[in-house]
Amino acid sequence: MNVDLKIEEVHDYFKNKIINGDYIVTKKTKYTWTVFLDDTYVFTLWICSGPRNFKCYQSDFNFMDLKFNLKESTKGFKFIEKLIIEHEKNVLKLERKKEYENLKKEFEPVKS
Repeated sequence: MNVDLKIEEVHDYFKNKIINGDYIVTKKTKYTWTVFLDDTYVFTLWICSGPRNFKCYQSDFNFMDLKFNLKESTKGFKFIEKLIIEHEKNVLKLERKKEYENLKKEFEPVKS
């Protein structure tokens, strides 16, 4: 067995899991997401600069350094982008609901 081939196989395994969104997000910041794969392996992903810059964040600990080509990073980023948009919609709904409730209270007639 060639060790280099095995390392490449493991590398591809983790890349595919990240690209396909097969992970649990454990921490989110404006710039990075820390993800957990297979209940054991931690990666921090740089997510703020669009698909061209989607990568493992080098200033943080990662189980292994993964390099994505443009096609891979675009696919991986699209998955994250969908989650970000969904989250932003939920936050906006909550803000609007709160604003509605405040306006409703403000314009309710005073009961004596």
